[in-house]
Amino acid sequence: VQKQNPVPQPEPVQKPNPVPKPALVQKSNPIPKTEKKEDKGKLKKKTRKNLLLKNPHNGLKKEKKQKGTSKYTINQGYKALNDKKLTEAKKIFADILKYDPDNIDAVFGYALVFINEGDWTKAYITLGKIIDKTDREDIHKTYTAVKYNMYLKKGWQNVAKHPDKSVEYFLKASKIKNSSDIAEGLAYAYGNNKEYKKAIPYARKVYKNKKDFKSAKLLLQTYLNAKEEKKAREFFETLDPVFQSSLDYNPKRDEMLAKVEKLINEQEYHKAKSLLKELYLMYPTNMKVMLYFAKVYQATKKYKKALEYYKIVLEKDKTNTEALLGVAKIYIALKKYQDALDTLSILKDNSSLNLDKLINETKLKLLLENKKKKEAIELAKEMIKDDPTNVELYVILGDLNVELKRPRDAYFYYGRAFQLKPDDFDIRMKLLRLLLEQDFFDQIQNILEKFRGFQMTEKQKKELKKFYLDFYRKYTATSLEEKDYKYALKAAKAGLQIKPGDGFFTESAAWAALNAKKYNEAIYYFSQILAKNPKNYTIMYGMGLAYVNLKRMDKAKEYFKAAESTNDIDLLYKIAGIYKDIGMKKDSYRVIKLIEELGKRSIGNNAPTQAEPQPEPEPAPPPQPQSKPGSDTDSMNIYNPFIVSSSAPPPKPAPPPKPKPAPKPAEPEQIEIKKKSFWF
Repeated sequence: VQKQNPVPQPEPVQKPNPVPKPALVQKSNPIPKTEKKEDKGKLKKKTRKNLLLKNPHNGLKKEKKQKGTSKYTINQGYKALNDKKLTEAKKIFADILKYDPDNIDAVFGYALVFINEGDWTKAYITLGKIIDKTDREDIHKTYTAVKYNMYLKKGWQNVAKHPDKSVEYFLKASKIKNSSDIAEGLAYAYGNNKEYKKAIPYARKVYKNKKDFKSAKLLLQTYLNAKEEKKAREFFETLDPVFQSSLDYNPKRDEMLAKVEKLINEQEYHKAKSLLKELYLMYPTNMKVMLYFAKVYQATKKYKKALEYYKIVLEKDKTNTEALLGVAKIYIALKKYQDALDTLSILKDNSSLNLDKLINETKLKLLLENKKKKEAIELAKEMIKDDPTNVELYVILGDLNVELKRPRDAYFYYGRAFQLKPDDFDIRMKLLRLLLEQDFFDQIQNILEKFRGFQMTEKQKKELKKFYLDFYRKYTATSLEEKDYKYALKAAKAGLQIKPGDGFFTESAAWAALNAKKYNEAIYYFSQILAKNPKNYTIMYGMGLAYVNLKRMDKAKEYFKAAESTNDIDLLYKIAGIYKDIGMKKDSYRVIKLIEELGKRSIGNNAPTQAEPQPEPEPAPPPQPQSKPGSDTDSMNIYNPFIVSSSAPPPKPAPPPKPKPAPKPAEPEQIEIKKKSFWF
């Protein structure tokens, strides 16, 4: 049950009504106190002229009357008062008091002006000047009523901010008149002063006298604040059903709403909605029911319906905290960040909630949506000062610096996020991608090791597998570029274990093996390529080189001759050079003539012509090994859950005699890998 808000001002208090209260009010000072007489004549006497210059309205001094008489009469003053001409009445009474300072009727009239202005304190001071000088019953009754209303007004003025002072004023007023207004004031004052037990009897008295909704709400809230749950429930059961449906407190309804909230938390939205429908039939105007309808629709992402119910609540209570917060969060979910900020601004002005974090987060999202990256970075940095362990902010800063091509800053923020949340898969992947972009292979291996024993979803496995492929692809290409053929071969073979038959890894493995003098393995990978593309003349050339180094000249010549069918003049020059280097000069001259023939035909026809086709030998498998070469990935010291150990590496053939150095073959171009990868 929500606590009672600061108490509103009470109903207008009845005042003595010798003269009706006017509509227009003009403030005036009360008649000041008279100066005390000096007993021993120490002070000089003041002339009437000087006295009147200082205070022309002071008619209570015990001085000699001013000579002459006022041009006004008492009846004129009261007539102006009854006609609600308060300024004129005040002027008349002041003029009379110039000539007759002890005129009781004039002083009384002056006090009545203050009463009609609602200034009980000035009326009380003014009447205090004459109360001991007259026995008139009307003046004494008015004085008592003025004093009562003065205390009552001061009590209500202090009831919210100074309830202890408010209690004092109400108790003084109660000594004059023990009314229902006093009881109500004391109920609120004691309640705001957290003296709930003392407030109960006064709240009971108010309800007994009024029997209205306001007094019922006061008594019920007082019982609840005093933790008198049993009395509160008993009292609630005695109330009219109309009152019950309008009160915030309702035990039966609150129990049902608690069940609704539990069902929402358990994501049992259908059951929650059914229970709310029952509540709606019982309490069709209750705002809590409407609020929970909105929450159910919000939880099920039916934002349009949720907004409709929130707006129903806000029509009744424009500053309802839960409704405004719900609306703001829906706008954030719908990416209407400016609308969300407007709503949060209203909420901040009308609640005590600390919304700074949510407001800044929404501002940041708005900046990101508008692609104001530098402003977003500045705001995120400010937010981190207040929340230095906010992982999401570090990730956002990392992403922004990646987009702005600031890898060092991005590395810092991703690294900080990784330190705070090392088991977050997405953060690991962002950091790995950044390191791969910068060729930081050692750091990548350290992070990949942390995936050992890491539980992943199928989607995460696919993403990690794709990264491994990209990692091996770049590692292979970088190693080939740096002529580190040993590691290029290892990386290419690891890539093939994840994605068997991949063109880039197969060709890279073949050339890396050839340059690493692992000729049997080179022949194995060249054979795989030729099985898919028998007319790949560059690969035939590579096969010939491998057989040359194995001193299998017959096989080498077979593949070189097949490669002569190419129109690639550069490749033909390489073949001619190899023929010459291994002593096959006739074949070298034949290829040179073929090159000249191709050149003439190209010039004559303005287009290259396919050379006379040569018989293409069927690619023969290498003599050793007959099976796939074994895995070398363990020597890379990289944890990879996608590689399973395979057969041992093939036996090495007898070392061939060192031939003349063969020219380096053209390095293969990188083959574009599809974005989607498959779990095997």
